[in-house]
Amino acid sequence: MRGDGYERVGDSEYIARIITSPNGYDQTSGELVSARIRAIFSSGLSMVREDASDSEIRATIDQLLGAEDGPYELVGVSIMQAAEVRRLIEDERWYCVYDTFDGEKLHHADITSTTPTAVNASQLDKKKSKRRKELQRLLEENLQAASSPENVISIIRSATVAV
Repeated sequence: MRGDGYERVGDSEYIARIITSPNGYDQTSGELVSARIRAIFSSGLSMVREDASDSEIRATIDQLLGAEDGPYELVGVSIMQAAEVRRLIEDERWYCVYDTFDGEKLHHADITSTTPTAVNASQLDKKKSKRRKELQRLLEENLQAASSPENVISIIRSATVAV
């Protein structure tokens, strides 16, 4: 995770994952690229918090689309309340959602996974895979198409007003 001071994001707060292709979304299969979601086990999965300014959301999109290994295309945004992520639980807590520092982004969060309890490496890999797939399913269920930064901003604003 980024930064050195973490605060828990409230359960009712909306968090959004901006999705680009081809690095985060496979246009052919219509699925998120699972390799990107594996970050939950190391640095965290980067999210935009509901109170992000329009300029902060645009800066995030510009950063994603302007990556050196591009070109990338904006696909959409997956938006949900932090509680939806935290409800992905079985015999132990799976995920944490924390406010994290990311440069000039003041409304940034990360989803991270707790380390599953396992008796061996094979069992650990299976549990991590199950967690990753469930988070991928949740992100895909909440994905809304957006072809421009203005569309993304509108989707985020609409979700937070609808409460």
